[in-house]
Amino acid sequence: MGDLRAYLVTRGESDAGGGQFSEVGVDEALARLDDPAVWPWFDLGQPAAEDFDPLREPLGLHPLAVEDALAHDQVAKTEEYPAHTFILFSRWTITKHRPKIEQLSFFVGDGYLLSVHPDAAESEFAAHLREAAERDATTLGHGPDRLLAVLLDHVVDGKLETIEAVEEVLDRTEERLLTDNGELKPTELVRLRRRLLRLRKSLVYEREVISRLVRHDSPHISEDVSYAFRDISDHLVQFYEMLEIARELLSSVTEMHLGMVNNRIAVIGNETNFVMRRLTIISVIFMPLTLLSGILGMSEYTVMTGGEERMRFAYPLIFGLMFVLALVSYSLLKRLDRRDDRQPAPNGEGEP
Repeated sequence: MGDLRAYLVTRGESDAGGGQFSEVGVDEALARLDDPAVWPWFDLGQPAAEDFDPLREPLGLHPLAVEDALAHDQVAKTEEYPAHTFILFSRWTITKHRPKIEQLSFFVGDGYLLSVHPDAAESEFAAHLREAAERDATTLGHGPDRLLAVLLDHVVDGKLETIEAVEEVLDRTEERLLTDNGELKPTELVRLRRRLLRLRKSLVYEREVISRLVRHDSPHISEDVSYAFRDISDHLVQFYEMLEIARELLSSVTEMHLGMVNNRIAVIGNETNFVMRRLTIISVIFMPLTLLSGILGMSEYTVMTGGEERMRFAYPLIFGLMFVLALVSYSLLKRLDRRDDRQPAPNGEGEP
């Protein structure tokens, strides 16, 4: 079961007693729906389907609107129904540097406002809603659309804290990338990108919702309150630009990370090439020596040199020959290496 509370707001200008804010029972608020002196605000937290039962008929709540209010993970939108305007919005919270998007719903009619949120009536968020309404009580006497603007403004202003938290995480990620010489898990960048995309998607739809309210597309919202919605629209545009800047910074950090990874791969490749070059030089030098020692190491060499009595002269001679052959091979390889170093780069071919 959810937590449903009701408040009565007196109509009229503030200097004539309008805008006075008081909590009453739900039955009393429903009984005074047709009272021209007051209008009720119903605040429903942690809603369940049966919580809407006492409100469906008196407020004329449309079943599709109630279904949307009970659903989760929907995008912001506004729908017009015969008895009310339904607005689906979202609030952002931050938990352990992770943004969370939660759904809010508003039913605004000619003489009432119903707000639906996932928190209990004693929660901090519900208390902040009441505080925001009490701060602007001087304007609430003009009707429920004024309170709607006040609550939406409060919700939109709360998004700044989440954006700043995401920017802080992004700054720390960039600093780690620079101080740790590119030691960063790609999954962290992917996770940040997904969070920014979710927040950006939420803002895109919410800007459209506020734009419709500014254009007076709803018969239950007066033109006099459009200035408040224009102010909310300006805030959403500002937050959207902040997210775009954060996305560009994330793209730069990702490119920087990939560049550092490619540099490390290039360094490893150069080191591998240097090792293979040394091994190749050693192989080239010792291959003819291995061939020569393999042939002359057979017993026929002893016969060719005149027998065992001349071995003390023959073997030093072959060792000297092998040394000279190794020296010539090494000199030839060094000469070829210096010639390759003097050759121009491939992209410089054909230049004067």
